[in-house]
Amino acid sequence: MNETNATSAGSTSFIFPPTLIAFITLQQIIFVCLGNGLVVYIFVRYLKFQSNTNKFIVSLAFADFFTGLSTGSQMFYFFYPRMSSNMAACLLRNQVIEYMTMTSQLTVFVAAFDRYLAICHPHKYSNIVTKTRSNITCILLWVLPSYAVFGSMSEWINWHPGIGCSSEVILPRALYGMASIVVYIFSIITAILYYLMLKTAWRFHRRIRSVENNDQIQIKTMTKSIRGAKLTGTITIVFSVCWLPYMAFRFRSLILSKTKTKLESDIANWLVFLGIFNSVVNPIVYSWKRPDFNHQCRKIFCGRR
Repeated sequence: MNETNATSAGSTSFIFPPTLIAFITLQQIIFVCLGNGLVVYIFVRYLKFQSNTNKFIVSLAFADFFTGLSTGSQMFYFFYPRMSSNMAACLLRNQVIEYMTMTSQLTVFVAAFDRYLAICHPHKYSNIVTKTRSNITCILLWVLPSYAVFGSMSEWINWHPGIGCSSEVILPRALYGMASIVVYIFSIITAILYYLMLKTAWRFHRRIRSVENNDQIQIKTMTKSIRGAKLTGTITIVFSVCWLPYMAFRFRSLILSKTKTKLESDIANWLVFLGIFNSVVNPIVYSWKRPDFNHQCRKIFCGRR
């Protein structure tokens, strides 16, 4: 997936930029120690799986956690460039991040669909979204992308010794561009779902302001659903801002056969890291939008009760 993978198998003169080393090192500290590992710990240990949103947050945090680990592993390919001459190693270098990105996109979409059902069809929600179905969905979020991403190994028809370890070079053009199409399609559907949720929430607030003696249980349930939608909506926006620019470059490679210029390759390089930066931002969003998560963080780090 990374555009930084153009180092040839036999090259040993590549100079790794110090700023990039510092950037990746900082990412690893946030990913592993202070970010998504903490998210998983707090939700599993304290907040539990009291709602489906919590399940999807944990699934997304795991994807972000492993994205951080796979980003750090990129360092080895620059320090030991001969690793790129092995097809399996090259596959792992590119496709692990691809896999985590697809898993994250599906998780964001499913979380939005869950909130859509809770807000737009509250009377049917408990019958449609059962505990068993939500658990199966969480498993499928990891199974389906693994088939789509790693199943492409048999399609590596462009591999030969000495080729640069780059997804754009190795994978067939249609397969390389497929991820961009999938991400954009799910992003558009997710945006439509949030538009429908916004309309329903607006009608609900107008109704409760104009009617006395409202059903307090219904108001409390809807308010909780809207609060959850605000969280998943913020996560969706962050994901889109971080990943859609890079996916635009991949879509360009799908429709245009000409090779990218050096400037375009450099831009795509940094857009990859913008996408990966999404995994840094998500724990900040949880702390901002989830008071219960923020409270547990304060208890852990400040000893507050």
